[in-house]
Amino acid sequence: MRKDRQAGTVRGRLLMLTLALLAAFTLLLAVYGSVMVGDLRERMLLEAEEPLQSYMQEFHNRKESMEQYLSYLAVTNDTFQNLSGQTSREALYLASDALQNELAAMAGMSGGEYLVALYHTGLDFMLAARQSVNLKDELALLEERGFRQALQAELRQRGQPADRWFCVQAGDEVLYVRVAQYKQILCCVACPLSGLLSAAPAGADAVTALYYEGQPLFDAQTPFALPGTPGRAVFQSGYLVAQASEDGLTLARFTPQPAGFTGALPLLLIALAAAVLLIFALGVAYLWNGFYRPVARLAATMEGLQNSSLTPDVLDHVYSGAEFRQMNAALKNLLSQITEWKVKAYEKELERRDAQLQYLRSQIRPHFYLNCLKNLYAMAQVSTPEKMQESIRYLSVHMRYIFSDHAQLTTLGKELELCRNYMALFSSMNVTYPIQCSVEVEPALREKAIPPVTLLSLVENCVKYSFRQDRPLKILLTACLLEGEEGAPLLNVSVRDNGGGFAPEWLDRFNHLESGAGGEGHVGMTNLVRRCRELYGEAFHIAFYNGMEDDEYCGACVDLFIPDEKGESLQDEIADRG
Repeated sequence: MRKDRQAGTVRGRLLMLTLALLAAFTLLLAVYGSVMVGDLRERMLLEAEEPLQSYMQEFHNRKESMEQYLSYLAVTNDTFQNLSGQTSREALYLASDALQNELAAMAGMSGGEYLVALYHTGLDFMLAARQSVNLKDELALLEERGFRQALQAELRQRGQPADRWFCVQAGDEVLYVRVAQYKQILCCVACPLSGLLSAAPAGADAVTALYYEGQPLFDAQTPFALPGTPGRAVFQSGYLVAQASEDGLTLARFTPQPAGFTGALPLLLIALAAAVLLIFALGVAYLWNGFYRPVARLAATMEGLQNSSLTPDVLDHVYSGAEFRQMNAALKNLLSQITEWKVKAYEKELERRDAQLQYLRSQIRPHFYLNCLKNLYAMAQVSTPEKMQESIRYLSVHMRYIFSDHAQLTTLGKELELCRNYMALFSSMNVTYPIQCSVEVEPALREKAIPPVTLLSLVENCVKYSFRQDRPLKILLTACLLEGEEGAPLLNVSVRDNGGGFAPEWLDRFNHLESGAGGEGHVGMTNLVRRCRELYGEAFHIAFYNGMEDDEYCGACVDLFIPDEKGESLQDEIADRG
């Protein structure tokens, strides 16, 4: 048994080791795929984000240069400060001539991307710095004039310019504006954002959009919403979104996620992990159903075979493997042979028990028969013909029961009637003190099964050893149903008399009859115990003792404890065997 359990443990460990290896491999593949997908996505995000960040950094540097120059004008430049005191547009125009070259140089420093202008709030007059690059282009000049007019209208409406960069709508263009002020004079720097957008780095199939404070500036080119995470490249709705921000201004580029192998790599890794998981599940199911369960079933069969608790029907399971089918067929054949041998051995044991019981009963019947002949002989000497007839009638009933009953069991009621008939037979020969018999048995218990001649042997023993000529003999027969230690009911039958009781040496012998000793010289008691032991085994018990001195039945007392269920099953067995 221990080796079988160790083998079962080895099988379990082998399966668990295989499953653990498969699980570890699957987990490793899933982690590796996740890391690869994460690295690929991160690399794609960085590649998309870096050009925009570099471009916006250059824009930031030019913007910072412009802001520094504006701060210089507002704080340090006397010429700029003196423009605030001019009282006419002509005077303002003439006084600003000294600044024109400097402002043009600043506009040129930006590569022509910025518009630089002066605005006097008191005179409501705007003067643009002349920049040679823009003057060569009539269209650029017209556009610049439109920008200047939109900027002038915005400054006129604002009254007090914002202390930061802000946007001004100029027709289809949007100007990104910063203003430095000294009293009534303002120096404005404006950047057309369409140029910033058109010069931004773009890839194939990519859409570049520009946002100010989260709102798109050129709606026709921005069919996408700005991602919620500012300044970071993200994947959103099938697009790779890269963005770079600068003082409320956000430049975003929307690139469709790559197709081909690169685009399909995450899906391929997910599909590969799913396939491995599926293979893992199928492998587990195959090992479980094709190896572990058949081995466990065969191990349980072998254990049941060792415990003698199986029938061939248990091995009707169909195995998928040829080896297991062959082993199962061999075990089934072996179990069928063992079952057949057990049935034959059981039948032989029943035959042996029947022969043993018949032998014991054959010993009892002559015993009773000789006692009855002795009684008839005594009765013929002392009784009248009428009394003789009555005794013979009792004797015929008694002899018919003794010699015609071949069943292994009878009912308690029949046995009680036999005992009454025996005591009436004995009393018919003693007219002075007839035997007084009391029976305390419930009607339902009279149908309980007991071995025949059991109570008669005890009653005869009472009559033989307790009867006295100088006083009446009283015998009490009782029965009750008790609950055994394991819950099985026990029929307790008690026989008591008012005689002198058992002698100490006989009491000790009788109480050792269950162990197979102490029966020498007392055939009736010995046979009674041996017959009951053959029928009930260790479930049968008998107790011999003497009654209390102040009790009415203070003589010999015998208690039988007969298993009720065993008796009923034996009745069924006898009925089945005919």
